[in-house]
Amino acid sequence: MASRWSRIFGSRSAKQVDVVRNVPISLGPSPEAAIVAEGSADTDQGLVAEFPPNAIVTSKYTLLNFVPKNIWEQLHKAANAYFLIISFIMFLGNSTNMFEGTINFASTFATLVVMMTFSAVIAAIDDRQRHLADDATNSQLAMRVAWLDVPPPV
Repeated sequence: MASRWSRIFGSRSAKQVDVVRNVPISLGPSPEAAIVAEGSADTDQGLVAEFPPNAIVTSKYTLLNFVPKNIWEQLHKAANAYFLIISFIMFLGNSTNMFEGTINFASTFATLVVMMTFSAVIAAIDDRQRHLADDATNSQLAMRVAWLDVPPPV
């Protein structure tokens, strides 16, 4: 049983690491995504493993999904949903004979639109900062290491 675990995780002497090289973090598979210790037996046998990208993404929006996703998030706030429903009811009172609307719906709806626009601008600025921070993090050099006795996953 001990030999099985030593084959999987390596022996105690395998805790030394061999630094392969400094490479930029990639957003997709590339030739640099293959990890093979230089001068190891794996390079002679042609064993090369592709790993998924390790890019950091903390931003919530893209250019294509900003407007619908932001409106969806803003209408999940109870106050915004309440004022939208009140504006709709006021619109029905002004445009139909169901009941008399004494207040124009445009004042309530315009206030809702202005508040949601301010919130959207703040969210866009915050998300832009997140995109810049992600780009700075993803463009840093990373040290890729490999265990000496453990072959890379296939």
